[in-house]
Amino acid sequence: MYKLALVMMLLFGVAGMANGETLLSAGFEVSGGYSDASGSDVELAPQIYGGGSNQLEWYSQFYIYPTSAASGQFMVTNDLAATGTQSVKFLQPSYYYNYLRHKITEKSTGIVTAQWAQYLQTVDTAVGRNTNSLQVELLDGYDTSDAAYGPSPSKGPGGLWSGYNDRQSQVSAASPDSYTLMYGTDAYPLDRKIVTSTSMGAEATWVTYKTVLDLDAGTYDFYADSGSGLVLVDSDAIREGSVGEGFTLDVISFTEFGAGSSEDANNTNYFYNPTTFAYIDDILVTWVPEPVTMALLTLGGLGVLIRRKRR
Repeated sequence: MYKLALVMMLLFGVAGMANGETLLSAGFEVSGGYSDASGSDVELAPQIYGGGSNQLEWYSQFYIYPTSAASGQFMVTNDLAATGTQSVKFLQPSYYYNYLRHKITEKSTGIVTAQWAQYLQTVDTAVGRNTNSLQVELLDGYDTSDAAYGPSPSKGPGGLWSGYNDRQSQVSAASPDSYTLMYGTDAYPLDRKIVTSTSMGAEATWVTYKTVLDLDAGTYDFYADSGSGLVLVDSDAIREGSVGEGFTLDVISFTEFGAGSSEDANNTNYFYNPTTFAYIDDILVTWVPEPVTMALLTLGGLGVLIRRKRR
C-alpha cells in the first residue's frame, strides 16, 4: 500500500510538473480584474509597466516619428468579444505604430505555447490603409538583470518570433487566407514566410491562433482556427532555418502599424484609419519543461522507489 501511494504521488507529481505554468492569461473580463467597460471604453495601459493607471501590468506605447510617447491607444471594451463580454480594442490613430506588451517570466528552455484570438474589422483590397494590420511577437526584451534592452522593451540577443497579417498577405485579394510569420534573430524582412490555410478568415471574423515554440530544439508549430477548430498550418525552425539553436522569451507584444505616405493610394507600408478597429481577446501563454526533462524527473522518482525497496 505504501509503495502504491509512492507510485501515485510520483505519477501525480510528474503530471503536475508536466502542466508547467501559466505565464499570462487575459480575457479582459471584470472577473479577471479588468475595468467594467459596459458604460464606455476604458484605457488599458496608458503608461509604462506597472505605472499610472495601467491594468494588470500591461504596457502600451505609440510612436510618432521621430519621438515616442506613452498614450492610451488600447481600450478595454464591450464592443465585441471572442468569449465573455469584453476584449481589447486597438484605436489605431498613430502615425507610425502602436504596441501593447506584457512581460512574462523569462524562459530559455522547455516549450512555450501562446494562444490568442484576434478580430480585424475591415479589409479593403483597393486601399491598403483602410485595412487592419496586427503583428504579434514573442521576444526577448530584458537581460538577466531584468533591465530592458534599449529605451523600451525591444528585441534582445535571445531571439524573436512573430506573426502578422497585413495588406499584402492574409487580407489581400490574392491570398485572403494567408498569414506572414517572421522568425529568427533578424527582424523584417530577413526571416519571414507566408503560410496559408482555409481555416483563417480575413475580415470581421474572430480567428484564434496558437503557436507552440520548442525553445531547446528551436522549432515552432503554428495553428489557426476561424470556427472549425485549430488546424496546423505550419511547422519550421524558429531561427533562420537552423534547428537546435537556443531561444529566450520574456515578452508578448501586439503591434498595430500606422499611416504611411498620403501620396501612396494603396499605402503598402502603413495605414491610417481611426474609424476601423482591431481587437484582441483570450490571450493564454503557458510553459512546460522539455519531454526529456520530464523523463529524467520520472527516472529520478523511480530511483527513489528502488532505494526504498532495497532498504
